[in-house]
Amino acid sequence: MTDGKAVSAILRFRDYTNNCLRLDFYGMGDNLIELLSSVLQRNQTIQHISLITNKIGDRGAQVLASLIKDSKMLISLDLRSNHIGDQGANYLADALINNTTLTTLKLRGNEIGPSGTKYLIDAQKNRTTPI
Repeated sequence: MTDGKAVSAILRFRDYTNNCLRLDFYGMGDNLIELLSSVLQRNQTIQHISLITNKIGDRGAQVLASLIKDSKMLISLDLRSNHIGDQGANYLADALINNTTLTTLKLRGNEIGPSGTKYLIDAQKNRTTPI
């Protein structure tokens, strides 16, 4: 899917009563994640976000980490099969420490190495709510 179609799909998302947003296989990179984040910051009903097999890297993970930090509603975030590396894992880990609502974070198929894995494990140890 082209960037234009992905942006169009995001902007068409206006059903704020729906608690799930699935944008799998859209080819969204970090720039589109910034746009998505700005849409989601205005939405307080989304509980589940799936972004499987996009092109999200460390910068996109940083944007999503900000969303996680501020969210009081998000329960699950599926980021499988993207391009998130150790730095992105660090951003997500920092966001997880103070978030009490997120209970599912899927990261399989990314580029997270041993140091990124350690960030996430340490964050889990410091959380009051398990993932």
